[in-house]
Amino acid sequence: QNAGAEFRMIAIPDEISPTKDALKFDPARMQMLFEAGRKLGRDGAGWRNEPPRLEKLERIARSH
Repeated sequence: QNAGAEFRMIAIPDEISPTKDALKFDPARMQMLFEAGRKLGRDGAGWRNEPPRLEKLERIARSH
């Protein structure tokens, strides 16, 4: 923020359920998650100006 940089991130939405076993690699599931992320990035609708699920006091005040 002091350098004038803006925070931008994109993430797989909460509506897409997580895997049951985070240590098990399922290529089909990974491909589905990759495509969901790619679609959000290309559409531009998934970009955020702050991390998701912040509490009110965790938010950084914007100067502009």
